[in-house]
Amino acid sequence: PTWWSKEMAINGDGNVSKLGIDNTTKLEEYTEKPTELMNFDLTKCDDTTTYKKIADIDLDKDGTADGNITCITGTTTTAPKFKVNFSK
Repeated sequence: PTWWSKEMAINGDGNVSKLGIDNTTKLEEYTEKPTELMNFDLTKCDDTTTYKKIADIDLDKDGTADGNITCITGTTTTAPKFKVNFSK
């Protein structure tokens, strides 16, 4: 909801991908970045109907993804939705 609230204040349409938060910007400005999170890119959360992958999860920290996080972006009336998916 924080990203959604910020986006609504800036652009007014609820599309969190417009905030430009990815691995090259400071995710830590919004939340603590878990060490298991790889390739985080909220700019890929740009669809209101299809979940898009925005990060990989490396639970055992061996450099390979054990799962991922997907997202459907928000609108003016609906907050974004996030799903955690595990492959192992």
